[in-house]
Amino acid sequence: MKLKPFSNKIHGNGVIIENKNKFSNKDILNIKKIFENKGLIIFRNCKFNPNNLLNFTDKFTFQYSNDATRREDKFGSKKIKSVDKGFKEIKLHSETSFSTNRPEIIWFYCKIEAEKDGQTTICDGMKLWELFDFNLKNFFLKNSIKYKLKIPIPGMKAQNKKKKKWILSSLGTFDAEYNYRKSQIEFSLLRFAVTESRIPDKLCFANHLMIDLNSEPQIISRTLSNSKKIPTEILKEIKNIAKKITIDFNWKKNDLLMIDNYRFMHGRRP
Repeated sequence: MKLKPFSNKIHGNGVIIENKNKFSNKDILNIKKIFENKGLIIFRNCKFNPNNLLNFTDKFTFQYSNDATRREDKFGSKKIKSVDKGFKEIKLHSETSFSTNRPEIIWFYCKIEAEKDGQTTICDGMKLWELFDFNLKNFFLKNSIKYKLKIPIPGMKAQNKKKKKWILSSLGTFDAEYNYRKSQIEFSLLRFAVTESRIPDKLCFANHLMIDLNSEPQIISRTLSNSKKIPTEILKEIKNIAKKITIDFNWKKNDLLMIDNYRFMHGRRP
């Protein structure tokens, strides 16, 4: 198992792991330790294929989160989904960071690399937070974000019913109702834009503040907890800082990417 640094735009540089042999139990233990510290691992030139991916990811993943219903199953598995189709840019975000179903780890696999463009963008929220000045840090430590959401839940449709008040067993959720006519749960969720990392005393800026809402049909609105708009100048400042440390990742065939979703944000170039 060979290791080499990925990028100095990441706190700790991330790591590329190459291994032409089968991963041993000792390798798996070492990978877990590396991930706790680095937060991002690229597995390259390993013996992966669509049929054995879960055999590997199961060694690190206890339970798989439900993905967006708009994404198709891939390779005959309900645990492996397509990315969003199309050629449009997708701006930086932490996967479903607005949701009660936010995964700790996300996996990306490349069966065939793109002929050109379409790079996956990666931004280390730990590095990003370190670049914020006092005022910006203080603002996000003080203010939480309120998301108003609508989450489809198939199979509970009833034309003779309207809405029913609902309780979700997740901190920060409130004013929940089930809409029988639209088969969806509607609620508000409070979430801080900054999270604690796996490394003691390190915080990460990883959230859904930079992505366009029209690319996330589940989000009705996104405001501060007091329902006021997030100041435009603050969002602009974040984007300008993030731009300096965002990596354009060019995929190679059979690359497998393991990301700490509470620390990193990702997106896609057009």
